[in-house]
This record gives sequence, C-alpha cells and structure tokens, in this order.
Amino acid sequence: MIRRLRALGWSGKLALLGVAECAAWVSGARAQATPPGPALKAPIFVYDSGAAPDGHSADALANNEEAMRELAEAVRLERVGVRWDGFMMDGQWFAPDGGYRVWRAEAWPKGPETWIQQCRAHGIPPGLWFATNTLDGMSAATAWKDSLESDGRAMSMFEGGFLTDFMAVLQQWYDRGVRIFGLGLVDLAAVTTEGAATLSREEIRVRNAAALGKALEEFRKRNPAAVLLVVEKPGLGASGSKEPGMTGGLAALGGLGVFDLVSTGPAPTADAPEVSLQRSLDISTDAAVRRLERSGIPLARIESPGLVLGRAGNAAGGNADSARDSDHDLPRDRGRGAWKGSLLLELARGGRVDAVRGDLELIRDGDAFWMARAQRLFIGLEARGGMDSFGGAPDGDQAYGFAGVTARGAIYVAVNPGQAMATLTMPEAAASAPGRVQFRDAGFAPRLSGNKLTLGPGEMAMVGYGVFAQPRFNFGVQEEVVIPKSIEPVPAQFQATRPGVIEADIEPPMYGELRVVMRRRAPQGSGRTAPGDARQSGGPRDETITIEATQNGRTIPMRVDEDALAWSGIHWAVVEIDVNDLTPGLSVRVQFRANEDADKLVGSAYQVEY
Repeated sequence: MIRRLRALGWSGKLALLGVAECAAWVSGARAQATPPGPALKAPIFVYDSGAAPDGHSADALANNEEAMRELAEAVRLERVGVRWDGFMMDGQWFAPDGGYRVWRAEAWPKGPETWIQQCRAHGIPPGLWFATNTLDGMSAATAWKDSLESDGRAMSMFEGGFLTDFMAVLQQWYDRGVRIFGLGLVDLAAVTTEGAATLSREEIRVRNAAALGKALEEFRKRNPAAVLLVVEKPGLGASGSKEPGMTGGLAALGGLGVFDLVSTGPAPTADAPEVSLQRSLDISTDAAVRRLERSGIPLARIESPGLVLGRAGNAAGGNADSARDSDHDLPRDRGRGAWKGSLLLELARGGRVDAVRGDLELIRDGDAFWMARAQRLFIGLEARGGMDSFGGAPDGDQAYGFAGVTARGAIYVAVNPGQAMATLTMPEAAASAPGRVQFRDAGFAPRLSGNKLTLGPGEMAMVGYGVFAQPRFNFGVQEEVVIPKSIEPVPAQFQATRPGVIEADIEPPMYGELRVVMRRRAPQGSGRTAPGDARQSGGPRDETITIEATQNGRTIPMRVDEDALAWSGIHWAVVEIDVNDLTPGLSVRVQFRANEDADKLVGSAYQVEY
C-alpha cells in the first residue's frame, strides 16, 4: 500500500503526483463515473503532528521539543520495520502574521532547521501542512490583500497577488528541504467582491481550480521531488450542510494532473452508540468515507482522520473505558490498545494518505512489529488491486466492510455497527478457497461459513481467503474490546419526565447484564438516528450526559465509557448493569439527563451475556 518514497532518493526521483492510474484499481464503470484525476502510485504513511486530517487543529500546537521527540520515536519504530514516508508538521506551525514564511517564535525559537535536517538525515521526508487560501489562525499578508473575499476569510486564487506569493512560499520551503506539501482547506469558492459581481458560483470554482492547478503543475515541473496533497475544503450544499465540491472545480484540478484529496472533515464525529467510544469514532469515520464514496469520489482520494494515539477515544495508552465503581472494572473496561482495530480500518479504507498522530512512544516492543506487519499486508493488497467497499451503510446500523481482492486471495475488514447480531456477505470470495478470521475483538468469536460472516454487536473483524488465510496473516485478538456472546432486546418504555430527562422502569433479565442505550431520535421519516457531533469540548460537566440507575431507591453501579460522556455534543450513551448487583423481581429505574430536548431522545434496553 505504501511505497517507500525516500527509497527513490532526494535527487529528483521522489514519487510524483499527476499520473492518472485510477483505472488500474477500480472497475471500468466506476472509473468512468468519477472525475478524471491522478493517484499516487502507492499511498504514503506519515506521522502528522496535528490532530486534524486537513492539517489544522486548535488544540495541537507542536513545538520544537515535541517534534524532535516524536521524530526520535519514529526512527525507533522504523528500525523494527514500521514505514514512514514523511513527517508532516501540522498547519499551526506558522506565525499568525508571517505569511507562511515565519514559524511561531515561542514554540520554535531557533526555527525549523534542526528538525528539517534531522528528518532528512534519517531518510524521512519533512512535510508542511498549509491552510492554503483560507485564513485559519493567521492574518492576510500584504501581497494577499487584493485577493481577499469581502468577509476576509479566504483569498481568491485567480484574482490579485495571493497565488503568486503563495507559490513563492512553497518554493522557499522546497529549497530549504521540505518535500511533502499538504494543501488543506483549499477554498474553491473564494472570490473578491468584484469577481462575485460578474461570475457564477460554478465559474468561480472552475477559475480557482484552474489557477491553482496550473500553478502546482508548474511547481511540480520545477521541483520533481515534491509530493503535493491537495485537500478541498467542503462547501455548503443547498440545504446549508457541509459537503465536498464535486463539480467543475474538482474535475479541473484532477484534469490538470494535480492529485486531489477530499477530507471527511477536520475532526471525527461519534454517531454510533457503542460500548467503546473508539469503536464509535471508527464507525462514524467509515460512514463519512462511504458518503463521499457514494458521491463519486474513489476511496483512494478520500482522506480520513487516521489513527490518533493517546487522545480521548483513541487512547492507546489511556484509560478509554472506565467503570464508575472500581469493583466492576472488568478487562473490557480498560480500553488500552484498541488502536489496532482502528489502524486496520484506516488501512482498509484505501486512502492514499495514511496518517498517525499523537504519542508514538505508546507503540512498544511487539506492537511495533504488529504495526509493521499490518503495513506490509496492505501494501501488498494495494499493489495487487487496491481496496473497495461493500455491505450496508455504517450510519444506518448496517454491517459493512472494505475488501482487497487479488488473484492470490482476499482480505475483508468488516464491522457491525448495530445492537444485534448481523451476518454480512463478502463479495468475490471463491468458495473453493477456505477463509479464516485473522483478527477480531475479544468475546464473541465471529462465525465464518463460506463467504458469510456473522458478527456480534459493535464487532470488527478481518477475514482472509486464499493465501491470506494462512497462519502467517493472523493478527490475533484485540482483548481491549469485548463483544457479548448474545444480545436480546428487553422491553423498555422511556418517557420524558422533565426538560432534558428521559427515564424508564425496566424489568431486569434473569442472567447476564442489562445494557441500556440512549440516543438522539431520528428525524421523522428518516429511518435512522440523527447524528451527533463528537468534537471534544472543555466545557463544564453539566453540558455532558449523566446517567443514574436505581432499584427501590438504591443506587446501582454501572459500567460506562466515561470518555464518551465527557465529549460534549454526543447524543448517545451506553451503560451496562450486572444482574448480580440487582434484587430479582424489582424493576430498575434508568434515567438519562442530556443537554437536549427530551422529546429528541429515545432509549432502548438489551440483555447481553459475555
């Protein structure tokens, strides 16, 4: 999947963008349905100092000390086989008034030269993310002001002096050793007041794309070792919602030979009610990728947030799942190491840029070898045909997956986002080639029969066929995520009792555990739950969801993902109650409080057995 860019050297032979190869890994019909455009010959695997996929993050401001520490960790991992095709510095490296030429002095008192030199010394190409023509955390340079929109938020790229000056900035950094250029937040709708008076929205997009495409094509000819990653900023659709632009602008960028990416968004959302916040984030990222794919964008050109280490929801070394009562801290509640499933999903999505963010020190010993093996597996799949999606809609609680099918065999990475067992049919699996589950969560063991896979609620698994069914492709069991062996609905009539509160009296099951789920009610006629917004907030506790379970006035201990409850904006919660903590024959009152109108909330209950 990931070709070693630096193996081609620094002498102008580093992998270039602009080769139209989509048809080599997608069907002819699909290739005809998508905009023309190039693809990297192989995806690249980068460490990114930021926390957002398009290179900007308000809470991830790297400094010189942190960058050098993570570079040392990247070198350590590389020695055991982990691939690094670049070290990207996120979009907040620049001084607000420096026009992308000056670094933040408080974080980089001596500038970036040591970091750039050390990256090159270790054969890891340094890269920089830019907010391109969007003023994100900075003011307009003098040369940009005649390109400004009326609201001062972005610059037109076909009017005024912005684009000429911006390309001079890129040249400056190339001359100083930077080799990967991430152009995030590309706003193809930006226009000056004069341009807006005479041009349609579509004409504006096409002109911006043509201007940027031509400038980057010329830059690439002068600097053949440059790698250009262009991420278009989502525009506003007719309904006012953010959506990627797939009109003439994107087609023009692709047609001019500039590799274009469309981002799923600057931060993941968590829409799916799951015991693990990490699994919810993974499912919601998959849903965003599939929505873009359905709009006509190939998987290879979709950029997702990637793997984050050490942050809430992706805490490889943190306590992502915790119990309110320490006496009920079961192994499945400790949430350490769930990054492995996330990494396999990131690779399986097939995007041409795979990023790792966060603390690389958390990847130790055998885990480093595991990561290297996962990279090698998907490198081979990409080289032999690439990835494709199959199954239902992740945001509709339907089982789905991503497939890599080759002449030697196939790999399928599948997920069941629902609160019930689900059976998924995997396409193109040869009946004569027996399959094998090569990675799974703990607890319920997925059942494989031919090309049909049965998964437990919230479960993720990887299946290999043909050569990929051999034991050497076994990636083990993810002990940190435990799936129940059975799940059955339990009657629960939740009622709104006061603003922001729903509650129900539930007859407890005779054995196992009582799982109770609260989620936001779907808009009428939609057939699904409404998504939440899982951007983490530092707001007060009363902005989050609180839960209480009582039996005959006695407070009952619950297992709950505290990280999920602390994420302001998530409109769901999942709690579990051990029946051994309950008095038989007495109903349990479960109450949810949320910063939401009670009539927008709905609850359900299940009996689960581990």
